[in-house]
Amino acid sequence: MPSPFKPIYGLAAVFVLVWPAIVLAGQNLGDAEIRGKRIYVTGQGKQAILARLIGPGINTPATGFPCIQCHKEGGEGAREGGVLAPDITRDNLTIDHSGIRQTGRQHPPYDEATLKRAIREGVDPAGNALHPAMPRYKLDEADLADLLAFLKVLGKEPVPGVDDGYIRIGILKPVSGPLAPVGQAVAMLLAGFFEELNALGGLYGRNVELVAVEFNPAAPPDVMLEAVLRHLAEVPVFCFVGNLGVPDDHPVARYFADEGIPVFAPLSIHAGSSFAGGGSIFYIQSSLYDQARVLMDYFSINLNPDNKKIALVHAGDSYGKGAAAGARVQSHRHGLEISVDTEYAAHAFVARDAVENLKASQLGAVFFFGAGEDMRNFIAAADAIGFKVPVLGLAELAGLNLLSLPAGSSGRVFLATPLHVPDPLHSGTRVYYRLLKKFNISGRYASFLSSAFAGTRLLEEGMRRAGRDVTRAKLVKEVGNLWQFETGMTPNLTYNENRRTGLTGAALLRFDPEKKRYLAAGDWREPLAAQE
Repeated sequence: MPSPFKPIYGLAAVFVLVWPAIVLAGQNLGDAEIRGKRIYVTGQGKQAILARLIGPGINTPATGFPCIQCHKEGGEGAREGGVLAPDITRDNLTIDHSGIRQTGRQHPPYDEATLKRAIREGVDPAGNALHPAMPRYKLDEADLADLLAFLKVLGKEPVPGVDDGYIRIGILKPVSGPLAPVGQAVAMLLAGFFEELNALGGLYGRNVELVAVEFNPAAPPDVMLEAVLRHLAEVPVFCFVGNLGVPDDHPVARYFADEGIPVFAPLSIHAGSSFAGGGSIFYIQSSLYDQARVLMDYFSINLNPDNKKIALVHAGDSYGKGAAAGARVQSHRHGLEISVDTEYAAHAFVARDAVENLKASQLGAVFFFGAGEDMRNFIAAADAIGFKVPVLGLAELAGLNLLSLPAGSSGRVFLATPLHVPDPLHSGTRVYYRLLKKFNISGRYASFLSSAFAGTRLLEEGMRRAGRDVTRAKLVKEVGNLWQFETGMTPNLTYNENRRTGLTGAALLRFDPEKKRYLAAGDWREPLAAQE
């Protein structure tokens, strides 16, 4: 069967961007409307905007009280804590209503002059005071004109990447380097999934199109961001799934997060805590922070050490710091003593010096969170001087580097892995393997493919729950409320307003230096909760 995947557009040039033009092309808004939307969403204008709070009688930056906070993305409003934030869409504000309105007041319809007065002074067209919870905003004429321009289209904005007949889903896909074949395999799997979904009617009558946003991973980060923005201006996409080669701190990833563009199953290592507040990025596999917590549980409970003195050796990058933070939290849970806590400069690790510094510390174990090559060199250096101590680390960082250790090396090496053996009887698992076979996709990159597949099922579920009138905010809200969602390829996924990582657990592996392979050392488990 031929591949179902065909890139719609590629990225082959570097462009100098003018931001308003990019947004205009992508969302069909005028310049004033774009500036007005920024005020509505963020409280930021060309000039500083202040919000006067009637209750405490203070002025504060409007960034803390943007319109969207109460009146919501589409201007539909909401009732919270007994206070009604009314519908402020143009149709509702300008309707001629003779009776009592939603707000409990009676007044003529708004026009431009009375709406300006309401925003600045807090009174309706009849002169009635608005609710005290409504801030009174101090902003100049230019910013106020921009805000009014946006309010005229509020609730009727086109949704990027969505039309009556289609919805476009993007994937960031490297065209060179070691991840290029992985990206091709992942894209083929996702396109095959969407092809079968479309054959069954798509999503609310819309076909799902996969858009490959291709990039050169060797390009400078700012150049890559410019190219991605140009691509999205020409071919808007609704959200992304299965992105490759873009770590969390990359400008492209930060742009997606800042703009609220939903991203599902980014195929990069997630370092920080799973409970880092809301956002539009939904991870599948557990973070290094939580894997390190599981590793600490395993050491304390399963290895049951007599010597509870441990050392943390970690790289000074985000990965090493994230894992070390999780290990510290969980060490307190088990009453372990971190006798040595050493951070080293990434790519500047001297294994023998590290081992010599630790040997005299009478340790029960070393937790090593750094690059796989650094971990291999550390173990080799420890073996060379007879420093026999359990070494615990993370499989995502170690990779295959330990396989090059000589026979006779330490057999006391344990690793946490976020991967899980899928349920062969689950319908989702059967679909996954059928797609691999149908589209002749190699299972060589199983860890990437299984996560991307789980992310695609998660995206489909969120889209169905959000309904035909889907927006990015609705999708994020629906997925952000999923509990124990089944994918078949992973343990059940759970998200909430403070959790954007579906899994927090890990399984345990033991390295066998004689057979040069990793063996199961413990089933997949969740980290134990911290003690109160």
